[in-house]
Amino acid sequence: MSVKQKATFKKIDMPWATEALEAKFDNALQLLTPNCKIFGGALRDLVADLPILGDLDILITSSEFATVRRAFAESPNWILDTSKSTETYQFTEFNRLRIAAVLNFKNVSNKVVQLIKIHNEDRVMEDDEIILNNIKSVDIRCCGLM
Repeated sequence: MSVKQKATFKKIDMPWATEALEAKFDNALQLLTPNCKIFGGALRDLVADLPILGDLDILITSSEFATVRRAFAESPNWILDTSKSTETYQFTEFNRLRIAAVLNFKNVSNKVVQLIKIHNEDRVMEDDEIILNNIKSVDIRCCGLM
């Protein structure tokens, strides 16, 4: 019999990471709500002291998605990229059940912020736990989480 472990975050003070991401992605972090979680290759590259390639992936709970989407839509630095929609992504069935929507915003430098709305059906879980469980369930071999 397996015992389920509660999802936890290890908090690390990395103000330099925040500054680097802000510089690379036109102050996008200022548009996020406190429960948003940044993850993926951009953060991995930053921690590994490599050039930041690719987009900035942000997981957002259903309850906060509209607020973050509106902040990006109203920002003069970001434009909604309508060339990609949730339907264009080739999610596995497993991930399709977890990801409710994906929106891409581009800045003038062609940097992309990807807002990922996750299903929030398990109301018993805290937002952090929902987000971490979603990250753990996605097939990501090596990424960072902030």
